[in-house]
Amino acid sequence: MKQLLLLIFWLLVPLENVLSQSTGFSIDITADPLMSSAQIVELSTLINGEGNLATRLFTVYVSNESNEPADDLYIDIEVISEREGLLMVSHQRNELPFGLRAGESAVFSNVDISRQRLPNAPVPVRFNGRLTENGRALLNKLQGVSTLPADEYTIQIKLYKRNNSVNGGLLLGSSSVTFGSNIIDENLTITLLTPGDAVGVDVTISNPNPEFRWDGLFQQSYRLIVVEASRDEDPEAMVESARSTPPTEPSGVLLEHEFLDVNINGTSFTYPSFGAKSLREGNTYYWQVFSELQTTSGTQERASEIWSFTLRDDHQAAATVKIDSDMRELLIPLIGVEQTESMIRSGFTLFEIELDGRVLTGEAAKAELMELLEKMRSNKIKLPE
Repeated sequence: MKQLLLLIFWLLVPLENVLSQSTGFSIDITADPLMSSAQIVELSTLINGEGNLATRLFTVYVSNESNEPADDLYIDIEVISEREGLLMVSHQRNELPFGLRAGESAVFSNVDISRQRLPNAPVPVRFNGRLTENGRALLNKLQGVSTLPADEYTIQIKLYKRNNSVNGGLLLGSSSVTFGSNIIDENLTITLLTPGDAVGVDVTISNPNPEFRWDGLFQQSYRLIVVEASRDEDPEAMVESARSTPPTEPSGVLLEHEFLDVNINGTSFTYPSFGAKSLREGNTYYWQVFSELQTTSGTQERASEIWSFTLRDDHQAAATVKIDSDMRELLIPLIGVEQTESMIRSGFTLFEIELDGRVLTGEAAKAELMELLEKMRSNKIKLPE
C-alpha cells in the first residue's frame, strides 16, 4: 500500500501551472521534459526496487524572499483526477518541518520528497496522507494494469509556515499543475480500413492510386510500407525487409520489391501518381502501418496487421467468365461442394485452363469445360471414386 500511495501521490507530470503566492515566499513547479511528452506512463518507471520513486516527474522551486529565516515550513499535496475527482490528500508531519534562510531559494523534486529529503530539515521529512474513496477505487482499477489510464490530473502543492495545515498553519503560497493531455490508453491499436483486407482474403481494386486509410491517433506520425507480393517469401518477411532501410524521405531508397515507404502525419495517404513506383496491373501488394509512442522508458512501437490487395488487370478481366450453374455442377465432383461454394462466394472467375498442353481462356475455356461436363453426363468420362 505504501508504494501504491506514493504512485497516486506523484502520478504524472505537470504541463501547465497556476500560482498564488504570499508576500515574502514563492513556490513553483516545472515539468520534466521526458514526462511532459509521454503518451504512455509505465508504472514500472515510477517506483524503483526499494519502493521509492525512481523517475523525476517534476521539480519544486521554493524561495524565502523575506529578510527573516524560516525554519518552520510545511508542504501539503492534493491529487485530483478530472474523471475520478479528488484522489489523495497529504500533509507534512507537524514535528518535521524544513527551513530556508533569509533570501534563500531551494530546489527539490518528487524523488527527494519520496526519499524524505527537504531543504535544511534536521531529520527525514515524512508525510501523513490518505487515499480518498475515489483514490481507492482507482487503485482497484489499476490492479494488474501496467500503465496509468488516460485522464487529466491536477497536483496542488501548498506552502505553510509555523504549523502544517491541520494544525492551523499560515498559508504562504500554492502552485497547481494540470497534466495528462498526451496520455493515451495503453491498448490503443492501429486498425486498417482500406484498401484490401487481411492476407488470404482475395480483394481486387481498380484504382492504381488508392487511398490508404486506418484508424489510430489522428495527430500522430506513421510509417506506411507497401511491397509487391512474391511467391517465394511470406508477407511479414517482405515488410520487415523493407523496414530495414529508411523511408524514402528524406534519404531512403526503395528495394526491388518495395513500392512505397513514407512517413505520414495523420491516418490517410493517397498513393502518388508520380515520385513513386507505379502499381502494376494483375499484381498483389501487401501493406502495413507502424507508429512509435513516447513512454516514460523511451519509445514503444505499434504495428497494424498486414493487409493485401490486387490491382485489377483490365485485359485479364475481359477474358474471365463467371462460374454459372453448369460450371458449379462440374466443379462439385472435382473439388467438393464446400470448396465450390466458397469459391463462388469469394467471387472467383474462370480465367484459363490447360488441357493436353493447350491453354484456353475466357469463353473458349468455358466451352471446353461444358463439353467435358456433357461427356461426364453421358458416362463417356468417369471420375475415379
